[in-house]
Amino acid sequence: MTTDSSRILSWQKRTGTLAAIFFFAALFSLADSLIGGISGNRGIIELLPGSSYAISGPMPPKTETLEEMLIEGAPADGSVRVVPRAIFTGFWLGGAMWRGSIEVADTAQEDKYVVKVRDHYGEKQNPALVYTIRIWPDQPTLNAHSSSFLTRQTGQSPFLFVILCTIGGIATGFATFLLGRRWNRLLAEHGCSEIYKLTRSESGTELTCDLPAAVQAVVGMECPVFRSTGEALAGATVVGIRKRDVILLIEKDNEVRIGDVVCLKATAILEAPDNSAPA
Repeated sequence: MTTDSSRILSWQKRTGTLAAIFFFAALFSLADSLIGGISGNRGIIELLPGSSYAISGPMPPKTETLEEMLIEGAPADGSVRVVPRAIFTGFWLGGAMWRGSIEVADTAQEDKYVVKVRDHYGEKQNPALVYTIRIWPDQPTLNAHSSSFLTRQTGQSPFLFVILCTIGGIATGFATFLLGRRWNRLLAEHGCSEIYKLTRSESGTELTCDLPAAVQAVVGMECPVFRSTGEALAGATVVGIRKRDVILLIEKDNEVRIGDVVCLKATAILEAPDNSAPA
């Protein structure tokens, strides 16, 4: 086999392997993110000292202004506060809504709080206005308690790995495709074609390959068969031509398999001492 074709096959195998690794890694990352979402923080808002978190919800019953809202469960030192900021009309049902934020002071200590937003009239508590807030001392501690394996191990979101691995898989997959096209063109230039169908029977091994452009095959024609690496395997005889398919037969015992190469004219990219398998 020529140096050019050997290099193409080598790189095609490498990029194909890399593409498979990237796509499997992307699937693993996606599964990790989904598992983390299903069995994750279960509604707990996890924050760090000095951070802020935007929230919104329906107005408590019988409450028309922000000043009428009652907030319970926040620490007395004000290190964790729920701060209502504005009232707006809900997009779907059109009811009164409020938006605001959870503000965490720099001095907040590691702890867990259940903060409720309600009215002053003793109406039934709306579950949507109950916020469970977990304060962690630093980012490494927060990551260590993440439901995502990748976040615990790297400190990064699993969605980042999904995106990067998918891009890597697409890039290496496209490279594999281009190398495959180059390999097929190189085979066609030398009158060769890959075996894509193989049937073994008592009469021998029947092979099927494409007929390269500008190559004329006739029944009875003897053609050598090679490994894609250039190793001579056997001599095959053309027994039929169907449109652009060439059907060949090897009567001897052989080790030919799908993906091996048949050369249908004398000048071939794959070199062999003769048209038959070596003794």
